[in-house]
Amino acid sequence: MKAILNRIVNREYNIHYWGPLLFKIKIDSKDIKAIKKICGEAKEKFNHDLAGIIDKEVRINKSKYINIIKPYLKIYRESYKNWYHRDFTDINISEAWANYMKQGECNPPHHHTVCDLSSVVCLDIPKQIKKNKRMEEYRRWSSVFKFLYRKPTKFS
Repeated sequence: MKAILNRIVNREYNIHYWGPLLFKIKIDSKDIKAIKKICGEAKEKFNHDLAGIIDKEVRINKSKYINIIKPYLKIYRESYKNWYHRDFTDINISEAWANYMKQGECNPPHHHTVCDLSSVVCLDIPKQIKKNKRMEEYRRWSSVFKFLYRKPTKFS
């Protein structure tokens, strides 16, 4: 897989040349803090609508979330134009939620229906996974995030 590192408006991001557009961007620490605040304010349980085997999943205020990530979506839009050679008018966020995952919890393979874009923001990664050199093999497979892609099948 080939990845290109880019800079726009002092933001570093990657485009991975694989199937559909796979876009990765580093979110500023002030924005991470603001997203964490929104997540901390969330009280409505959202487990019933999600695939996760996770005890705490909550719906977050999508209006506040959109205001924070808007600059990142602008960069995504530019990447989209370069990747697909076409533009789109707007991104409508239909849902936003937080998963508070603990050891042993997971999100099984699933798909998001009625949407063209899914995104994930990782707010906290346990220090023992990030820093412990002896956990190299564990780090490689712990918290794995996989994208499964196939073109839609047309049934006759």
